Amino acid sequence: MGLATVAAVYAMNLIAQTDVALLHLNGLGAYFAAHLLVDGVNPDATAALAAGFAVWHGALAVFVARRSRDRAIQYAALGFKLLAIAIFLQFHGAAAIAGWAAEGAVVIWLGLREDREWLRLGGVALFVLSALRLVAVQFSSPPFPYVVLLNARTACAAFVINLTYALAWVHARRQNGRERSTEVAIAIVAAKLLLLSTISSEIDAYWVSDGGTRFGREMTMSIAWALYATALVMLGLWRQYAPIRRLAIVVLTMTTLKVLTVDLPGLDRLYRVASILGLGVALLATSYLYQRFRVLSRHEAQ
Repeated sequence: MGLATVAAVYAMNLIAQTDVALLHLNGLGAYFAAHLLVDGVNPDATAALAAGFAVWHGALAVFVARRSRDRAIQYAALGFKLLAIAIFLQFHGAAAIAGWAAEGAVVIWLGLREDREWLRLGGVALFVLSALRLVAVQFSSPPFPYVVLLNARTACAAFVINLTYALAWVHARRQNGRERSTEVAIAIVAAKLLLLSTISSEIDAYWVSDGGTRFGREMTMSIAWALYATALVMLGLWRQYAPIRRLAIVVLTMTTLKVLTVDLPGLDRLYRVASILGLGVALLATSYLYQRFRVLSRHEAQ
């Protein structure tokens, strides 16, 4: 499914260019024919085969770069597709996600550098796929034994989050005559959401592996969300960046709804009152900080 998504993005650029389409079909056809032959003899070698084809097309891209920049880009795009196949065949879990994310980031950078929007969109599709796969892995059952924070899932999440920030920076630097503020904002917000997903998944994994109660897990999650929303409010005001402030409002709204609909119904009356009071204090504190930072920002602007 993921490879089909990436291929579909590339296909939009290939339909109108018969010779380019033949170049891609020839390379992919040669690989799949070799794959069928090797798979029947040594299935473990199929990933190395795909990687070899990827390296070959990368070398072709370098070789023809001076004579035909467009043809070199097409060879590079084909090489990246074959590399994605190699990663899919060789790696699983966090390693595969990190590999796809890194490849997607490189393709995005190359698309921006060469001003090829179709190539950038192909990289975006692969990167988004890796991010969605990361979230799915994060909320799957944790392996046993599981060490909170010090595990492959968290390391992969940190890698993808940092790549997302790097992509925001690259889009801000390489405008290519286009206004990229929307792409920058999307990347920054996506990084914040991935961080929230990582925090939530680690809390969930801790309570699942520790055999704790549902009440403890949900309350810990709500507290973490509230603190995260407050931090986003302060960060958004400090940096004077509206997308972060809006995200903070969304997270705070989600936290409030979660407390009212999920946490409170399972509590005794005394704990329910205490939870409502705690939520009220958190909302008041966030509102105070918002107004305080807003006034300070206005004074600094003047």
